[in-house]
Parts: sequence; structure tokens; C-alpha cells
Amino acid sequence: MQLEYTFVLLKVGVFVLMMLPGFLLIKIKFLGSENIKTVATLLMYVCSPLLTLKAYLGEYKPEILIDLGIMFLLSFVMLLFCLAIACLVFTKKTENAGVLRHAAVFSNCGFIGLPILETLFPGNNDILMCAAVFIAVFNILLWTIGIYLLTGDKKYVSVKKAFLNPNSVAFIIGLILFVCGTNIASSTNDAVASLYYVIDALASMTAPVSMIVTGMRLGTMSFKEVFSGKTTYAVTVFKLVLVPLITILLLLPFKGLINENIRFALVIAMAMPTSTSCVSFCNLFGADDKQATKITLITTILCVITIPLLILLI
Repeated sequence: MQLEYTFVLLKVGVFVLMMLPGFLLIKIKFLGSENIKTVATLLMYVCSPLLTLKAYLGEYKPEILIDLGIMFLLSFVMLLFCLAIACLVFTKKTENAGVLRHAAVFSNCGFIGLPILETLFPGNNDILMCAAVFIAVFNILLWTIGIYLLTGDKKYVSVKKAFLNPNSVAFIIGLILFVCGTNIASSTNDAVASLYYVIDALASMTAPVSMIVTGMRLGTMSFKEVFSGKTTYAVTVFKLVLVPLITILLLLPFKGLINENIRFALVIAMAMPTSTSCVSFCNLFGADDKQATKITLITTILCVITIPLLILLI
């Protein structure tokens, strides 16, 4: 698969532009910061899970199960390896070390990553299925190691939520439907076709709603506040440059052995900006949510530069 730099730049740039409505609605006070949670809830419990589910509603192909298994293992390896590197770079002596480590590795692979893959590779459902596997692994680690990084206390770690969060449930349901050969996406039954239309319509809202929420968060802060702090930029470089480069280098020995869908899905998922869950979890567990918000916003804005360049290296 070969993608031109300009093509990727324009596609990713469109996603960043989607932040503008949310930003303006906050600045002109049509909406307040209290509305962010409401819109984010729609994203988390409706749009994003349906996008994951949609990836598995196509025709059953037994051969892809091997690719999904490889993707599952590689996702664990890459995320854990990068987490280990982050712990070495941002030591316990570093202020807000837990937040920095979390923000440096956990990416916005679901809300932005999956829609970007869908845009860059239209009609390639296999790559979306691989990305959905990454998201499942991401959620397992997010609700276990991710929470521990922010709290430093095992009592907050939730194995149950690692498997019963909206995206993981959607992944499990989708995988079952896929293996059972339901092929809902191509059904000629009017009722089933109508159901798929609803799923497709709501799933397609994932990227716009996600970027609107990010724009709303940007609107609650001053530009000086967002773009200040050396630590914030250190994490940004780690997240947008070092993490995907590590992923590309670790995959080099397997370049002729694994499917291109796996390579592209894995690198692009790892190259995404910091996950918005970092901000949500900081709010929930009393960590520094302002630092998390700054990193999330800056990485989201700057990824329009880094992602097109990194794709040239895959």
C-alpha cells in the first residue's frame, strides 16, 4: 500500500479542522464547559462502539482470523514496550510522572484512529478489523495499567471494566457476528439493511463528534496556557515521534512476513495523539487534568504534521 504525503496531509488536516465548531461554540458562549461531558458521553457510549461493531459486519473470511491473532499479540508487545520506555524517560522523580507516562503511550486510537484509517483506506474493511483488535488490547491495558499509572493504587484497577467497557463489548459482539457469517453489511433483507444504515450513520459521527469535543476543551483554555511548559512538549515528541518510530523499527524484521494491513493499522494506531481518556481518568481519580488536557490538545493539533511524515516510513 502506497499513500502520497499530500493525500494523507489533507485527510488528517480535515480531522483537525473539525475542532473549529466546538472551539467557537465555547468561545461565543453558546455552550459551556459543562456541556463537554454530555457530548463526550454520546461519543463513548454510542458512536465509537458502533464504529468498532461496524468493522465486523461484513463477509466472513477465515484467513483473516490469523491476522487478527497476530495483531492481538503485536498490540500487547508494542504498547507494553513503549510503556516501559516511557517509565524510563519519565521517572518517578518527574512531576506528574503518572500522567506523563499515561499521555505518552495511550493514544486516541478509537475516536480518531479508526476514522482516519477508514478515510485513508476506503473499502478496506480488513484494516479496520485489525485496528479494532488493537483497540480491544488498548482498553485492557487502559483499565489496568493505565489506571495504576494515574493512581499508584491497585484497588482502582478494574479487570471487569477492561472487558465490559462499550468498545470491548462492541468488539466481542462484532467478532461473534463475523464468525457466524451474518454479513449484515450486504444483507438484502429490508429490516437488516435498515439496521445497518442506522449503525453506519451513527458510526460515521465518531470523528466529527470526537473533534468537536476536543475543540470544546481547547475553547475552555487560553492559547498561552495550552502552548506553555517544556514537559508538555517533551511528552508530545515522545507520543507523536518516538512511539511510532519505535513501532516501525520493531516491525521491520517482520516486513515480509506479516500482512500490510497489520503494519499500517498498528503504526497509525500508535501514532495517534494522546487519548482523551487520559483527561477523563485524571478527572475521575484526582490527577492533574490540566496537564493531561494540554498534552491531548497539543498532540491532536500537531499530529496533522507527524502522521503524514510517519506513513511515508511504513
